Amino acid sequence: MADLSVIVITYNEEKNIQTCLESLTWAKEIIVVDSGSSDRTLEICRGYTDKIFIHPWIGFIEQKDFAVSLATHDWILNIDADERVSEELRQAIERELAAPRYDGYRIARRNYFLGWWMRHGGWYPDRVLRLFDRRKGRFGGLNPHAYFVIAEGSVGCIDRDLVHLTYQEFSQYLRKQDWYTGISAEQQVTRGRQSGSVTGSELLLRALVKFVQLYLFKRGFLDGMHGLIAAVGASYFNFIKYAKIWELGLRTESGQGTESRQERLLDRHSAPAVTPPPGQDERTVGVSALVITLNEEENIQQCLESVSWADEIVVVDAVSEDRTVEMSRRFTDKVYLNPWPGFPAQRNFGLERTGGQWVLILDADERVTPAVRDEILACITRADREGVVAYQVPRKNFFFGRWLRWGGAFPDLQWRLFKRGFIRYDETTLDTPIVGGASGTLQNPIDHFTGRSIHQRLRKIDAETQIKAREIMARCARIGWSDVTFRPMIACLKVYLLKQGFRDGLHGLVFAVLCSFHTFTRYVKAWELGRRLRCSG
Repeated sequence: MADLSVIVITYNEEKNIQTCLESLTWAKEIIVVDSGSSDRTLEICRGYTDKIFIHPWIGFIEQKDFAVSLATHDWILNIDADERVSEELRQAIERELAAPRYDGYRIARRNYFLGWWMRHGGWYPDRVLRLFDRRKGRFGGLNPHAYFVIAEGSVGCIDRDLVHLTYQEFSQYLRKQDWYTGISAEQQVTRGRQSGSVTGSELLLRALVKFVQLYLFKRGFLDGMHGLIAAVGASYFNFIKYAKIWELGLRTESGQGTESRQERLLDRHSAPAVTPPPGQDERTVGVSALVITLNEEENIQQCLESVSWADEIVVVDAVSEDRTVEMSRRFTDKVYLNPWPGFPAQRNFGLERTGGQWVLILDADERVTPAVRDEILACITRADREGVVAYQVPRKNFFFGRWLRWGGAFPDLQWRLFKRGFIRYDETTLDTPIVGGASGTLQNPIDHFTGRSIHQRLRKIDAETQIKAREIMARCARIGWSDVTFRPMIACLKVYLLKQGFRDGLHGLVFAVLCSFHTFTRYVKAWELGRRLRCSG
């Protein structure tokens, strides 16, 4: 029998890698190429093989070619960390390698999406060329879709399935598709696609065609709710992929660089547990500016400069990996590290560490203009006389450099200025404080640079919808198909048509679709919560 080398490329796969490698112990050689994992991936791998190589990420195609070059044997089995080789598939592979009839073999993948084996919608049999003689070709394709190409030779099929636990949770699906669409957009631009050629009609048509193709032509509807979510999700991410091509053009025009892979893969929920004691100054000051941060080195300096007039600046950081903390300490010594517990809990943590009579809460991508500063100082001097303890502040939202005047993006009132001791955030809701008194509204808006990137926007959607999903489950007994179709559609039409988002051009369309995706995501996550509760009950 021909000897077999198995290659696995990894990055932070501690949840998957052990079961994957256990299914491969029968192979002659296991090679792991890791691109710098920060979790226990490497530690786990060492229990199964000593052939572990650390190699900076250079792309799917390039990384897999590198792994193949390290193999001792010519026959290669290419496996991902979230895949499993069953006993039946192992036996089928060994039978073929006893006397190979082909130069490569396609293997059907049994894909599981949110815990469900997807039999339709293009998910099965999903045959992929995974077993091959490396002398007959090399990896090709277009990142992130890498596949082995046999230039001259024959390809057969193995009639056993490779188990693929593709997406266990919708958050995982969102993060992975965000990464894939970013890579794909960059690849298309590199290969000559003109960013300026992307139009609104193309974005919408591509999304619609993708849904019809998967849900109707490939009969995704036969997989029930899972099939519907998969088809709608694929439709959104097809829109997002081409929107990212448009975004790359805007970045080129403005001189901004593209984001790195590590920034794309950063997960705020994985911050290490480091919480120094508050050491709060007990003296009472006039206005405390409270800023919540995580990896905000691009924003934090301008944000803190805009509140340098405040009597106190407090920064609560969710253990940033960039220079955010260092830069914040140039403006204040009250910088506290607290691993990310969610938006409401983090703000409550910060409020407990402020000493001012009034607290102004800001995000790092917000700026207080001189007009807002003057209005704040004027309001707090007469607040006691008027009995006001909190103020809503309008925001001027800038989306990829353009001020969005329509689509509900303005005035976008936010609770931002409070008298200390009169508010607290409910940690079961997203961003609505409990105000213990009368309130008012400022006239002048703060500047909000919300659209630094679609990636950033998707990460924010992922974080916000975790809380929103719990709110939905508290009032809805069951989530149905109409919640993940009609509600997002209505949200898009409301922003784009009723609130005239179309007047902001392509910026307005992308903003409207991302608002719609926010609605879709929170109802899918609520549906997930409901399924878990029913299964545990």
